[in-house]
Amino acid sequence: MRNFLKQWKAILPLAIIFTFIGLIAGLVYSNMQVQKYSVTYETLVVNATENMQPEDFVAIANSRQSVSDQATKEAGVDKSCGYKATKSGNVVKITSTCESNADDAQKLSQSVVDVYSRAIVDIYGNENLEVKTITRGESEEQVTTVSRVLYVLIPAIVGLAISAFIAFIKLDHATSKKRS
Repeated sequence: MRNFLKQWKAILPLAIIFTFIGLIAGLVYSNMQVQKYSVTYETLVVNATENMQPEDFVAIANSRQSVSDQATKEAGVDKSCGYKATKSGNVVKITSTCESNADDAQKLSQSVVDVYSRAIVDIYGNENLEVKTITRGESEEQVTTVSRVLYVLIPAIVGLAISAFIAFIKLDHATSKKRS
């Protein structure tokens, strides 16, 4: 171990350069990350018949013609906002994501649920169908302070690890010459 530390000390300027390059790369990547906010609502279609499948409900919720365009218009959000509906058993999860702010994500989720509810009734022609909101998630930041710190630290640690690898190679080369 002592010999390794001697070899690493010998390439200390290189270790500092690699670590600095990793740190700069991490800072650049971290600054390129756009903050996004997401909100998830879980819904359930009540009074559905056996021939109605949750996959169909998801397809309706994701439909641009039936829901997306109208929900975006009603919510009054910009083009940086979008949503995706997924299925979890009989529950349809609607996750809205916006770059603008958390309120827009909340508005879009609520608007999607409202338009989706009307679309389900219209498509199936059944006034008894009702879309119930099971849970309303709070707005979550996609790029947190912790993730930004990790974006910076991980490349810096990789740079340091590369210098350690070079020190190991240099130590191996030095010990190989002594044996010869």
